[in-house]
Amino acid sequence: MNMMAKAAIDDANTSDNYSPAKWKTEDSVETSIRPSTTFPRTLPSYPWAKECILLDEQTVKEHIKDERLNPLVALTIFFTQQKTNIRDCIRNDDMTIQSLYSITKTLSERKMSSLKSLLKESNSLYLESKKYMSQALELLSKDENVVENKKRAATLLQEGIKVVDEYAKRHKS
Repeated sequence: MNMMAKAAIDDANTSDNYSPAKWKTEDSVETSIRPSTTFPRTLPSYPWAKECILLDEQTVKEHIKDERLNPLVALTIFFTQQKTNIRDCIRNDDMTIQSLYSITKTLSERKMSSLKSLLKESNSLYLESKKYMSQALELLSKDENVVENKKRAATLLQEGIKVVDEYAKRHKS
């Protein structure tokens, strides 16, 4: 068990703020909760597991203002709010939420860098292949019916195909 999950369970088991009696649904019906934590609702999950743990806005709403957020509450806030910027997230002062945003930022920056590189390469492919094809079209559209023009046009088109093939090889999935 990782340290964050253990800390969340320890907090839940020792704090009065996490009393099961405080957890109610919108209909004021007590939720089914696990004895080890008070946040999640549990639902039967036959045949895959004994139970399915459900964390949502309703199960954590009474604990959002706690001075020190339980990591499970922070995780629930992070996923249910889906804010792209930490400044827009409630409880952006919480260490767990800050860590989650930091991890997400790092991962998304890597992905964006990769996408920018791919876009740059795609643009280069477009420009280079367009150059060859435009030159070939220009040669073929001349009124002169010279065999040399046709050969040169064929060579230019072959070069354009090579450029596209090289790109395809680099990005084969």
